[in-house]
Amino acid sequence: MDVSAVYVKTPKGLEEMVQRCHGLARRDRQILIMMDGRRTLADIERLVTHPDQAQVVSHLLADGFITLRAQAASTPATAKEPASTTVAPPEDDFKRMDMARNFMIGTLRTFLGASCSSLVDQLDACDHLEQLRAHYAAWREAMALTREGRKDLPDLEKRLASLLS
Repeated sequence: MDVSAVYVKTPKGLEEMVQRCHGLARRDRQILIMMDGRRTLADIERLVTHPDQAQVVSHLLADGFITLRAQAASTPATAKEPASTTVAPPEDDFKRMDMARNFMIGTLRTFLGASCSSLVDQLDACDHLEQLRAHYAAWREAMALTREGRKDLPDLEKRLASLLS
């Protein structure tokens, strides 16, 4: 296992955190708690002493509690680009719809990785702004699942609102 890998909790992992409904062992749950989207596996190894940590991480990954945060290292500032907040949305509804859809999908993938693939598929199938607007609540709820998403959500909502309005 790559010790520089960074993992985030999936919706199933977040559900386990809140409801303890999947019956994870205490030490396995402790490792799950440490998967915050910023710590590498090496960081977690320093913080948590577990004899079979690599096996636990493999189990959490295979059972859908965590997923690799693929885009975090390669695009750390994409959610905070100030230039896009000053760009006026295009007048053409098709272009606005396309930009809004790309924005929603891009932010979901950046903050949540593969754990949001069903919502990404739904957004990708949208043909009109009204359809995208219908998915706004689900997008917002998904973005609020991570600490980084909650922190950046006010700015992201403003940027998306300019496209959806």
